Amino acid sequence: MQQYRENAKKSNDPQVQYEFALLVIDAAKALPIPVPTPGNVMDIEKAEARRDALTREATGLLRKCADRGHMLSQYTLADCYANGLGTTRNRQDFDKAYPLFILAAKRGHPDACYRAGTCCENGWGCKRDSAKAVSFFKKAAAAKHPGALYRLGTAQLNGELGLAVDKRAAVNLLQRSGEYATTEFPHALHELGILHERGIDNVLFKDDEYAAELLAQAAELGYAPSAYHLGECYEYGKTACPQDAALSIHYYVS
Repeated sequence: MQQYRENAKKSNDPQVQYEFALLVIDAAKALPIPVPTPGNVMDIEKAEARRDALTREATGLLRKCADRGHMLSQYTLADCYANGLGTTRNRQDFDKAYPLFILAAKRGHPDACYRAGTCCENGWGCKRDSAKAVSFFKKAAAAKHPGALYRLGTAQLNGELGLAVDKRAAVNLLQRSGEYATTEFPHALHELGILHERGIDNVLFKDDEYAAELLAQAAELGYAPSAYHLGECYEYGKTACPQDAALSIHYYVS
């Protein structure tokens, strides 16, 4: 760690400093904090002080790189602030995060575009602005961001964010999101599974077997609502799932 720190200090390359900052953040997160007991208060305070010092070092480096226009540093620092890392009392600080998401979004960072959109939608660090949120979501969706595709899909499905209800367009967006689903964004697979259970007139045929397949894909990505739904399906023999106690328990405890 110390050798890497010295190399980062000597380097004028923001990418080198950025990578070191990530290493320090990981070290801070992994730093063990003792379980409180009547006799180890000092040990806990020392461990927390060490963790805070590492966090300050990392965010300080990221801030310097962000000020120099380094896109990854801008996004990562924004993410830190949004998650209460390196902030006052470890509280989420969207007043600091949002402008950095915007800077990274302007440079085309897909996650930054998506996060800027969620900020505009919810009024985190800025005024609520549905039109602006949609603009950022569309920019992220153009880069195949599954979260942005999902949010635009649900907005068109339900007539949200100032968009008109268009179920055909919504299904298309959800299908695209499902193609790029990840453990962080498995939501479209679940939504499509539920829609295939019900069907949509003139848009989507009811297909229980495909619905179960989509729900299983989402469950494999760790999406709890899909696992729970499949647990019910196997318990009661619904959605093309035969009654199977073992599989039902498997999904309930997943």
